[in-house]
Amino acid sequence: MRGALMSKTSPITPIAGMLVLLGPGALLAFTLFSQPLNALFGWSASQASWNLTLALLSFGIGSAVGGRLVDRYHAQLCAIMGSMLWGLGNVVAGLATLTVGGVGFSIGYGLLGGVGCGIACVAGTTALLNALPKRRGLAGGLAAGGFGLGATIYGYLLLGFTPYPVIERSATAFLAQKASGLVHGIGGTAALGAPGINGLMLLLVVSGIAFALFGTIVSLPLADAVPNSASASGSDVSTFTTREMLSNQSFFVLWSLLFLNTTAGLIVLSNAVPIIAEFTKFNSLGVATLFIGVAAFNGFGQLIFGAISDVIGRKPAFLIQLGLNVLALFFLQGSHDLTLIGLLLATIYFCFGGLGIAPGLLADYFGLRHFSANYGILLTAWGAAGLFAPWFSATLKDATGSYAAVLQPMAILFLICMLLPLMVEAPEKIKALTSRKEP
Repeated sequence: MRGALMSKTSPITPIAGMLVLLGPGALLAFTLFSQPLNALFGWSASQASWNLTLALLSFGIGSAVGGRLVDRYHAQLCAIMGSMLWGLGNVVAGLATLTVGGVGFSIGYGLLGGVGCGIACVAGTTALLNALPKRRGLAGGLAAGGFGLGATIYGYLLLGFTPYPVIERSATAFLAQKASGLVHGIGGTAALGAPGINGLMLLLVVSGIAFALFGTIVSLPLADAVPNSASASGSDVSTFTTREMLSNQSFFVLWSLLFLNTTAGLIVLSNAVPIIAEFTKFNSLGVATLFIGVAAFNGFGQLIFGAISDVIGRKPAFLIQLGLNVLALFFLQGSHDLTLIGLLLATIYFCFGGLGIAPGLLADYFGLRHFSANYGILLTAWGAAGLFAPWFSATLKDATGSYAAVLQPMAILFLICMLLPLMVEAPEKIKALTSRKEP
């Protein structure tokens, strides 16, 4: 694979790289399944969050493994592999859940699906960085934007899938009755009805097949993507191997920035539907519709912040992003107006995660030659955040009975994050190279 190079990357490659990330981005729409799953299995908020935790932890593992695979083989092969695993995970979740229960869902969606998402994410992002080496912020923004928009597109498709609105209404009604003490038990057929359970499982199977087919098709143009070792050789002298990167403190500051930023954002993202429902008392289907509209801001925000980081710099872009999050969280606490909450959540989604800026900063500091392997290691911060954030928010919710309790800790996390861009410094050989280029 390394030797099969083309002299010029096709202009279709950046588009394909972004499209590859749409399917894995549907992972961020997990909150749309939380109510039906809670009703079906009788899970608490913390028990339900385990599946998202497992998926995001597996995402981090898949990213690390995928980074090494892309570095050794090719972005196209790894994008197809990741998309197939993500699709297979959904199919397994849909089929195994009917026979072995919640364990089947966790193995399929959480384990297989999460690993596949991580591999596909690294492959698509690497292809974009190689296709747009002079616009690294834009490349990272396109990658993160595709990932973010995937949740929105999938959400709208869910609403158009006839069984979903009925399933959501049934689950919400059952959980409300259970909270009032009117019904008891774990749910199952009593919560969703046999057609609802079958419809939910069918939705997962159909989604999995669609993810696998779509991901494979849009990965085909990535055959033109130049592997990292060739794209950087002779031109990107500021290159670091993964071992060298891990010996540099700047990497760990960047890792911490991504971890804390993602943790705070995931607390909102993984609980957006129940947060809106609790603060506004709006009906469940209306809440789901609002969430999908708000989630679109994540994709556009990542793209915009990535692009402007090419102009104003990575650090200022990070600071603006984090500052907006602090303001939004400050006003969100205690808000009950649906329009205001929608605008504030849209702001948080617009600024979520930092994935639009991080790839460019990583490439600036550690080069393109080993970007995929290095980026795979950086994305373990997402996996670590996935291990902590859903558990933290769900535990506070179970302990206090309200999602309002999680907002203040989130604001504190974002304030801490604002210090980190000021602390991250370019490695010494990058500084030396930059100084030699200055007149």
